[in-house]
Amino acid sequence: MKGDGWLHAGNALIRSVLHMDPDTLSDEVWGFQVRMAEWVENERVRRYTPTA
Repeated sequence: MKGDGWLHAGNALIRSVLHMDPDTLSDEVWGFQVRMAEWVENERVRRYTPTA
């Protein structure tokens, strides 16, 4: 995640994908949870994208 909205994007991923409140997480746990949420989203795209 790059750009000005990376913090908001990370918070949104944690909230929408993991159903957690990012405001309650330490910085280290927040970073880990963002990576986990990214992985879940990537898996979701990979699984539901039709292949030729």
